[in-house]
Amino acid sequence: MEPFRQPLQCDGERVWRSYLGGSLLDLLHGRADAPDGSFPEEWMLSTTRARNPGRSQIEEGICHLSGSDRKVSLRELIAAHPEKMLGKAHAAEYGDTPGILVKLIDSLERLVVQGHPNTDGARKFFNSRFGKTECWHILGLRNQAGIDPRIYLGFRKGVTRETWRDAFLRQDKPALLGMMHRFKPAPGDTFIVHGGVPHAIGPGCLLVEIQEPTDFTFSLERRMDSGLEIPEESCHLGIGIENMFDCFLYEGRSEAETASAWRLERKTLAKTPDYLIESLVDYDVTPCFRMDRALLIGRLDLPPEDQFFGLYVEGGNGMVEHAGGKMPLAANDQVFFPAARGAVSIVSADNGEPLSLLRFYGPKAAHENEPCSNRCG
Repeated sequence: MEPFRQPLQCDGERVWRSYLGGSLLDLLHGRADAPDGSFPEEWMLSTTRARNPGRSQIEEGICHLSGSDRKVSLRELIAAHPEKMLGKAHAAEYGDTPGILVKLIDSLERLVVQGHPNTDGARKFFNSRFGKTECWHILGLRNQAGIDPRIYLGFRKGVTRETWRDAFLRQDKPALLGMMHRFKPAPGDTFIVHGGVPHAIGPGCLLVEIQEPTDFTFSLERRMDSGLEIPEESCHLGIGIENMFDCFLYEGRSEAETASAWRLERKTLAKTPDYLIESLVDYDVTPCFRMDRALLIGRLDLPPEDQFFGLYVEGGNGMVEHAGGKMPLAANDQVFFPAARGAVSIVSADNGEPLSLLRFYGPKAAHENEPCSNRCG
């Protein structure tokens, strides 16, 4: 059967980062007591290559089909069949890129204070049509002595380009952190982080991140708390310090305003005796992507549609029934559903345990030329 006629199970890709973590990702794969290290992220269904200084000879970030005799990448399949894999409308607007990148992130230590360009900045400085708006969905928190899970998000009122730049030049970490709002996340929380908005994921957070398909990250810190030095060019990605500071949006808000705008409420999309489907982030929040959560105790029939989506199994067991047969599903499985797949059904195991799924969709096609990252809440 042609690959675009059936769901495609893929292996996650562990990626080197400057911060420590990753032991919970090993635990998800059944590897208990694995130590934390420099691979705290697992990229899912990815066709995006990671930007890691000094590791350019390694193709990190590109995901491959599970169990293939030859390591077939999802990227090469999409490049060979963009309309069949992604959908005609999507391929006409975005070409052979899915337009999203999805990650599992497990942070032992706080990530650096950072920001990403919006669409205007990405186009101007990186010749890219995609910026880096992202969305975090909290899966869990570490319960370890000395770890206080938290996130930092958005400028407080009164922060200017001058005060933000000055704190960077002095490498005043308390000042940088103090210019942002601090929140205590809970499992199930979802946050939208638009391009140009400062942020940092704190220690002890396990989350799924869906984002635009780039790896453009400005670092406001030159040294990790664990001691790793970050070269200056890695801070501004080669565009220079002044241009980096032009990529932030200096729009201060109160804590209540920030929480209201950027902590997203779930919306029920469908509810039957067999399943509950809730929207976590939708196109009314950003045209860059959407993500929902499905909880099944029974059967979910999905008719044909000219649109791809990705699936991550949070927990439980089940199967996908499709024209070519059946695909078993288990916790941590990652599946790409091509646009030309035809009708499929997802069925939970007959053991009374719910099948919990996250579904990911690419950018909204034909959204009147509105740049994804320019919606800033």
